[in-house]
Amino acid sequence: MGLLDGVQVVELGLILPGAALGHLLAEQGADVVKVERPPGGDYVRYFPEQVGDQGGQSFWHLVLNRNKKSITLDLLRPEGQEVLLDLVRDADVFITNLIADQPARLGASYDALRAVNPDLIYCQITGFGATGPYAALPSHGLAMSSISGQIALEEQPDGWLEQVQDKAFGSGTQSAGQPVQTGPLWAAYGIASALWQRSRTGEGAYLDVSNSDATLATAWIGLPDAVNPGAIRIEATSQSLQLHSARHAFYETKDGKCVFVAMIEPKFWAKFCRELGREDLLEGIDSDVAAFDAFDAERNTVHFRALQEIFRTRTRADWTQFFLDNDLPNAPVNRTSELADDPQFAARGVFVDVERPDGQGAFKVAAEPVRVAGEKRKAPRPAPAPGQHTNAVLHDVGYDAVRIDALRATGIIS
Repeated sequence: MGLLDGVQVVELGLILPGAALGHLLAEQGADVVKVERPPGGDYVRYFPEQVGDQGGQSFWHLVLNRNKKSITLDLLRPEGQEVLLDLVRDADVFITNLIADQPARLGASYDALRAVNPDLIYCQITGFGATGPYAALPSHGLAMSSISGQIALEEQPDGWLEQVQDKAFGSGTQSAGQPVQTGPLWAAYGIASALWQRSRTGEGAYLDVSNSDATLATAWIGLPDAVNPGAIRIEATSQSLQLHSARHAFYETKDGKCVFVAMIEPKFWAKFCRELGREDLLEGIDSDVAAFDAFDAERNTVHFRALQEIFRTRTRADWTQFFLDNDLPNAPVNRTSELADDPQFAARGVFVDVERPDGQGAFKVAAEPVRVAGEKRKAPRPAPAPGQHTNAVLHDVGYDAVRIDALRATGIIS
């Protein structure tokens, strides 16, 4: 049983943001019906990163569409739009990432759906929002990142402009994550809030979620300084804000792996040094917080060289145990190939196997991260084939076999 068990969701979306939002709701137990164009479905299935050789099995699809049902429906025709109204009639939530008047052209505007389901929660998640001068502008992830100030460019010798990472600490909006990821998170939060409001008032809601807006809302680390030039004073001498502080850095270990240390508070640094018998590294800063936090380039170099030598005396696993034994805010640095075997992730069941639709074994994915006490996690259902559940979904809303066959014969469904 999930937190959203019993919540009925109809998803009408293309590519990533709509699918990602439906994915978040499905992971919490919502019954998500993905409406796709016949015959091949959402073209996120056909992205180049394919799993297996039968086609239509991109890893994007396998991840974002697991735990969903799929129905194919031609919404360019009035008969298909009538079917959509029947699907929505008893739904709790409708989500789409179609922009501007596109939902209306498919019979899926908020007004049209609210007419048959007044307490519907309708969420339109788009690149730039449903209002404003850019509302009708199609967008992909980098376009949303560009307008949100996440992109720093550098001209290459051949004239190409290439994206570079701004190296300033907490720079601008770069700490906010990708818009196609942050937007769905905010939208799911809005939907959960709207469901709670409806439980008290009986009223539905229209939610307008912009992925670029979501990026800015999430960039609370660097954005305030970026949009308020001169208003925020940052201590340039602060050790805790220095990217090259020896106490906030990466170090190679004896076995050629790495650890990250973040001993930017005096108590952690003092405990680290004392446990290793290196009280000499505390000289002049042991009990003086101001002295500890002040950045001293010469002392920082001494500390860095000392820590380089220290960390090369033990393996990464040994240092990780040392951090655990002494309550230090440091961590092993994993390569992506090591993630599934990390004991922390293994203990929490972070990675789960999803059966591939082509029957060729399992596909490893990251599990939904919210743990509910007392609830046993269910194995995720594999992402559906296009229209895999068309008959079952239509039967659930009252269509008999004769009517379903007639819709298929005329190409409304496939």
